[in-house]
Amino acid sequence: MANKRGPDYVYLIKGIQTGGICQRKEIDDFVKDPKQLILFTRAFQIMSERPKDDVLSYYQLAGIHGAPFDTTWPPTGGPPATIDPSSPGYYCYHFGPLFLTWHRPYVLCIEQALHDIIMQLIDPNDPAYLLSSVTDPGELMKWKTAAETWRLPYWDFALRRPNNHASGQDYCCLPEFTLKEIFQLSAQEASTLSDDQNPWYAYAFPDQKSGLPNMRGIPMSIQTRTVRHAPAYNPNNPANVRAWEEGKSDNNSLKSFFRTETINWRSNLIDLMINNNSYEGFTVGEGNSGDTASNNLNAVHGSVHVNTGGYRTKGGNMAVVPAAGFDPIFFLWHCNVDRIGAMWQAANDAWMDDESNRTELFPFRFNDGFWTSERCRYLPNMGYTYPDLALIKNRPSLIARVTDLYSDVQKPGPSFGALSRSIEVENPDLNVDEYVVTAKYETHEVGPFYLDVSLKIGDKEELITSIVNFVSPLETGCANCEKGRAEHHTATTSTLISPKLRELYGEGKLSDLGQNLSDNIEQKLAESLQWKCYSLGGKEANKEIPSSEFTSLRVGVSRRVPEEPVPGDGRSRGPGGDEPLVGGGFRTLPLRGITQGKPFGLHSGEDFEYPSTS
Repeated sequence: MANKRGPDYVYLIKGIQTGGICQRKEIDDFVKDPKQLILFTRAFQIMSERPKDDVLSYYQLAGIHGAPFDTTWPPTGGPPATIDPSSPGYYCYHFGPLFLTWHRPYVLCIEQALHDIIMQLIDPNDPAYLLSSVTDPGELMKWKTAAETWRLPYWDFALRRPNNHASGQDYCCLPEFTLKEIFQLSAQEASTLSDDQNPWYAYAFPDQKSGLPNMRGIPMSIQTRTVRHAPAYNPNNPANVRAWEEGKSDNNSLKSFFRTETINWRSNLIDLMINNNSYEGFTVGEGNSGDTASNNLNAVHGSVHVNTGGYRTKGGNMAVVPAAGFDPIFFLWHCNVDRIGAMWQAANDAWMDDESNRTELFPFRFNDGFWTSERCRYLPNMGYTYPDLALIKNRPSLIARVTDLYSDVQKPGPSFGALSRSIEVENPDLNVDEYVVTAKYETHEVGPFYLDVSLKIGDKEELITSIVNFVSPLETGCANCEKGRAEHHTATTSTLISPKLRELYGEGKLSDLGQNLSDNIEQKLAESLQWKCYSLGGKEANKEIPSSEFTSLRVGVSRRVPEEPVPGDGRSRGPGGDEPLVGGGFRTLPLRGITQGKPFGLHSGEDFEYPSTS
């Protein structure tokens, strides 16, 4: 299709106007509809093949998130985007209250642009018409309905999937159809596409040139297509260079990373959803003293980004903020981030402050102005919903939904509800309360980093979990990031460690810690729990950051003590009266004996507020 969008073209984002309020479906459910899958795939292929200077090319839409930094969007015309001239085109928010709402019209923008193409595919007067071989009126009507009701699918990262099966169980993973380089097509599907290259496996840059700058030593400039889990870049290794040039993803590495994080993601996601009371606490870890979550949405979002792209010994587009939007999984992932936010909103009235609510979300145009958080607070205004929202009316129904989706046990466990035993094992259970590692830090003091939390068992360090600071490299010139650095923006992120401890215990990996681990857990944690901070990505990738260079980082460990429910608060012990609490309240006890004397560890003279529900 020819590009008719001239220099004065302005793209207004209003959401899809056909089909009424339709569901965005989980990707595994979405692919069961062959008509919508064909329309989606062909539309994405057309968008990806558009030249770089087309305002509605995938290249330009993905570039709104960061790189290549050389243009505003749209390039000219329309109301001017008021952004820092030193950082044109770099709009995205990854801290502060606008994190969720800025990405909401962003996802809506690409959904609407794809739907525009989809409607062309069923228009017999359009050169892109896809149905010339279909003559039956009833069948044509089915295609029309499929097109009008199409909405962008989401990728639920926390579902266990059979394509990542090991040790007798399924783990989290990317959807299978995004991992295959070549489409396995039916005759009907093959006739609709320009080639058999799977557009969800990688985005092929127009003219085989990315036009992206290298960032922190990551060779984005040599890419001909995006990549996941390429080996850490070594310009002296020809095979390594080819992997980055040609976009050769390592699916086995990706699946291994996801297996490590499955139990952490699922347990932290439940805790995030049911133990946050304020909007700021839920989204970015800036909540008030009533917040009790082990994590925040931005932290979970960042962990999925870096595990999808690859870190430590691997790397890829999704792991780098300015280049993440180019990976085709990006928008399916952020559609799910939006869904998580919408589920929490359905059970909570809390929202951001008035000033943030009215802040314009550049560069997304809405009639004569720009989108704001106020405009995108309620999904029906934008023409879509999620299946979960029909089931969530209040806090108890939110608890029921998230535990049904993400709990790995039939009965919820002690201390904070739905997360007691991680997996069913033949070995005796590790019967302990919930222990939490909390990190507080300035988000832009050292740029992107990860904090590995591990147990030292003999001569081996057994990884328990990681806390990731997913922000842009400081040298990219991001105006929002520079502002965060100047204002010493601080985040608090925590992660549950008991679910992983139970999993390792059930696998027999903690036997070296002694037979009475349940009784002596805090002593063993003081002796064996440790953490190290590393630079995330680029030339400094995996370089350990000493406490002398990261002065704002503090790490604490705490234990949750469960409390009885108050009548009418939506929590109960079930019909028998003796079941563990679901969404239960708790007090948090800081454990200075575990962190005393360790790098970044809080000692007896330091503290940061540990929130409790009481």
